[in-house]
Amino acid sequence: MVAALVAFVAVGPLTMPGPASAEAAHTATYTVVPPVDGKAPVHTQPRPGPPESNYLVWPNTAQAECWGHYQQITYGGYTSDVWIRIRLANGSVTWIPAVALQGDYKADLPAGARC
Repeated sequence: MVAALVAFVAVGPLTMPGPASAEAAHTATYTVVPPVDGKAPVHTQPRPGPPESNYLVWPNTAQAECWGHYQQITYGGYTSDVWIRIRLANGSVTWIPAVALQGDYKADLPAGARC
């Protein structure tokens, strides 16, 4: 029993990976299709807030990193809780509700590209 305890202390506790955070780094990026009007509202967090005055306008060099289920939002007559994390050309991160983009419920990002 003492030898097992000493071995545990010498090696250290095993750590299990926790859930991916909303800011976890993603190596792959994806192109999303803009809405018909070519602009989508951006948010600093994946949740609705006061009406946004900032829009991502295409063509733009922004790339989607991942998608996830967060707070529900209604935009353009559609309601969803799916948000797309966007990395802008300057390196900053912003969030766009998936219902503001063309494609399926996750803006055509791969199922495995979860945040």
